[in-house]
Amino acid sequence: MALPHESIADDASSDDGIIWLDDEEARAYFDKEARELLGMSGEELLRRLDSGEWDEVIDDGEHSDHLWLAMMRSFAE
Repeated sequence: MALPHESIADDASSDDGIIWLDDEEARAYFDKEARELLGMSGEELLRRLDSGEWDEVIDDGEHSDHLWLAMMRSFAE
């Protein structure tokens, strides 16, 4: 995933336009996105996803941000 430069640490390495995140940076990015898009921490989002709260609606248009973040869950793990 390509990330805007301002969203990551200044010392991140970039090869051919790809910015590599270490585990801590990836978790911070996931948390930041969850807070901006849904108003909850990344940890809370994962808890609620795992509980099945959005299983029936996650692929409808109203929950596209939930689905986007669910696809990025490896950033948080």
